Amino acid sequence: AGTTRLYLSGEKAQEIAEIFAGSMLDARSIGTVPGEASALKVAYAAWTKGTDALILAIRALASHEGVEDALLQEWRISQPALEKKCVQAASSAAPKMWRYVGEMKEIAGAFEAAGLPGGFHQAAADICQRLAVFKDQTEPPLTVAQVLKQLEAKR
Repeated sequence: AGTTRLYLSGEKAQEIAEIFAGSMLDARSIGTVPGEASALKVAYAAWTKGTDALILAIRALASHEGVEDALLQEWRISQPALEKKCVQAASSAAPKMWRYVGEMKEIAGAFEAAGLPGGFHQAAADICQRLAVFKDQTEPPLTVAQVLKQLEAKR
């Protein structure tokens, strides 16, 4: 309970949400316009999954340029959560990033349809594809070094 949300939109969204009242599923009506719930899912995944790809790409660039240690030192000073975010992206997200490829392309298309650039999420799809070799690997957890080695091997 409290960890899985179902966002609903459309004419009967509120009525459908009420069906789930008191259940393990947190169903939420966000509007009467069809497609709003899907747009929310796209926007949310653009951040959560997109930033996993971005932070791993940033570490790969820093590694390639020989400034990874300096980047980590700067993160510890100015952005202390980023090193942990990177470790989590490698260990938790990388094994399932193969599933994000199509989603990142769809997100890029949504950005473009909104008149925004879709290039970042196209690049995120490429990062995700490069990490497909780790499909479902969870034991032992992947390290940042393993992920960076894979990203660098695909250059």
